[in-house]
Amino acid sequence: MFDLSLGEIGVIALLVLVFFDAEQLPGLMRQAGRIYAKVRGASDELRRAFNIEVARAEAENRRDQLDRRRENAARNRDAEQRPLPGDVPARPAPNNAMSRGARSAPAAPLVPPPSEPPSEPPSEPPSEPLSEPPVTAAETAHAAETAHAAETAPGPTGDNA
Repeated sequence: MFDLSLGEIGVIALLVLVFFDAEQLPGLMRQAGRIYAKVRGASDELRRAFNIEVARAEAENRRDQLDRRRENAARNRDAEQRPLPGDVPARPAPNNAMSRGARSAPAAPLVPPPSEPPSEPPSEPPSEPLSEPPVTAAETAHAAETAHAAETAPGPTGDNA
């Protein structure tokens, strides 16, 4: 703290003995110890108060940043919900368990509905026979599901392709 060498400490001790009686030294040392303890206690209290104020200022800064982020998020949410001129309004979300965040099984792939047979037969039969029968929507959906299952099935080594 003060960078005193052993010789300097010896000179100070000799001066104290010259100016103060040997009988007064224990009382002086007790008094110096008490003063040192008070100074150290005041220093610790000041350091503790400073740290508390710094922590309080940091907490206030974090709270202000969080408030700004919430305001920005609310503004962005409002801007996303506001329709632009010329936009077609979206359907309102259903008020059920799904809209409240409930989880469900993964949705099945969208498949077009099977086409309905014509209400009346064609007026003329085809002049040439077709080489292959026409593919129905149900057959197309089945082929898509089979292809998807083959892509996601594990290979011979056990890893997905």
